[in-house]
Amino acid sequence: MARSTTKEFFWQDHICRWQQSHLSVRAFCRTHRLREPSFYHWRRLLTQRGLLAEAQSSAPPLRGRQAAESASTVPAFVPVRIEQQSVPHNAVAPAFEVVLAGGRVLRVPVDFDATALRRLIATLEDRPC
Repeated sequence: MARSTTKEFFWQDHICRWQQSHLSVRAFCRTHRLREPSFYHWRRLLTQRGLLAEAQSSAPPLRGRQAAESASTVPAFVPVRIEQQSVPHNAVAPAFEVVLAGGRVLRVPVDFDATALRRLIATLEDRPC
């Protein structure tokens, strides 16, 4: 049975955002229009697959004003800047480049491993999962 890396990445990203938001699962799912049972399913599945640290699979919820302030600081989108560069005739061009926080550039080859890339970006960005 093939794993859906797109779904894995989607849920890993949302669970990481939930951990950083300090909202309850119910409040986070309501805010992001996610189904609570799906959230719990994917959190358990990703933890079992080693894509989330088990100790980080739950976060104490904040209440009232703290929760509202925390939810408003989570960006829904990140800026993307596309630049075209000339590549020498004999050079092998990467499939694409990812510009990380602080302007660092990650060049990703055509045959990249999605799981390894997610872990590398999480490490470079110092994300908790």
